[in-house]
Amino acid sequence: MSVGYNFNDANWVRAYDAWRMRNMGLPTDDKARKAIPLFTGFLMYFPDACAAVAEVSRIGNDQHNPGEPLHWAREKSTDQMNTAQRHMVDHGRGNFKDTDGAWHLAKAIWRLSAELQLTIEREQQNAQTKDPVGPGQFMSFGPVAGRLK
Repeated sequence: MSVGYNFNDANWVRAYDAWRMRNMGLPTDDKARKAIPLFTGFLMYFPDACAAVAEVSRIGNDQHNPGEPLHWAREKSTDQMNTAQRHMVDHGRGNFKDTDGAWHLAKAIWRLSAELQLTIEREQQNAQTKDPVGPGQFMSFGPVAGRLK
């Protein structure tokens, strides 16, 4: 009997996110946790930008997961680097907002944050398995995707 995973199931996604936070989240050591100033060193530096990126999350969830609780549907969002660059080009050409009213730079930051998150998770997972690359680990961007070196 095989067990399948329904990546579109919101309960599975929440369970996976909870597992990921337990296994690959912030440090558990008290001093190490306190050394990361999430609130004062990030949110309070860029409150408007953080709100704009959070709005991109809501807009994307409404578009790709209508009626579902807010979550990152990773299987629907895979071309982070190319998409981020397209939003940066739009911004660079003076087109600051997308057709849905969201800032192009907020969308680029969301995509770059997604790529950073995936990269950190791969590194942490590979450190746990002592495999510097990990079997089947690939860079997530488009036609140049390939095994990490």
